[in-house]
Amino acid sequence: MRCRLRDVFSGLRFVYVLGLLVYLYHAADAGRRIMFEIVSDRLIPANAIADERLRRLLEYWIALRGSRILPSWSEAILSELGEHLDRLHVLAYEGPGRFRFLRHGGGVTNPDVRDMTGLTTQDYRDKRFGGLVTRHYQECSDRRVPIYRHVVARLSGEPYEFYRLILPLSDDGLRVNILLASPGRITVPPSLPLPGEARGSSGS
Repeated sequence: MRCRLRDVFSGLRFVYVLGLLVYLYHAADAGRRIMFEIVSDRLIPANAIADERLRRLLEYWIALRGSRILPSWSEAILSELGEHLDRLHVLAYEGPGRFRFLRHGGGVTNPDVRDMTGLTTQDYRDKRFGGLVTRHYQECSDRRVPIYRHVVARLSGEPYEFYRLILPLSDDGLRVNILLASPGRITVPPSLPLPGEARGSSGS
C-alpha cells in the first residue's frame, strides 16, 4: 500500500513539475513576443503635416471629397496614387474595433514582419502594436476626419518612430467604411526587415 501511495505522489509531483515547466515556457514566449513599447502617441493637426508625401496624399483626399462630408471610395483611383502605393494600406471597417486589410503596403514594416492583407488588426501577434493601430483607425472612423499621429516607441529596446496619416472614405457619403492609411518613417530599427524581405524575396 505504501509503495502504491509513493508511486501516486511521485506521479503527481511529475505532473506538477511538467505543468510548471510548460507554464514558464509559455510565459517566457509571451514575453519575447511583447516587443513593442509605446513611449508617446501624439495627435497632430492635419494641416501641420511636415512630410511632403503625406501632405500630397491629404491634398488628394481633400480634392476627392469636394464639398461633401466624406469622399466616395468608389471614386478613388489607386493608380493615381503611384508614389504612395508602396506605403499605402486600404482597410475595410467591419465594426467597432475591427479593421480588415484589403491591401497592405509592401514597403511598410510592422513588428510581426508579415503581410497583413486579408487579416484584421486583431490578428497582429504583437498585441500592443495591434491595439495602437486599432485605436488610431477607430478614432478616424468615429470622427470622420483625417487623423495624423506621431508615435515614438521602442521595439526590442531599439528606437522606433513614425507618423501615420489615416483618411476616411465612404460609400454613402456619411458612414465610414474604408480607410486609407500611410505611415511616414522617422526611425526604424535596422533589425526590422520588410515583410517581403522576411520571406526571402526582394520586398517592394
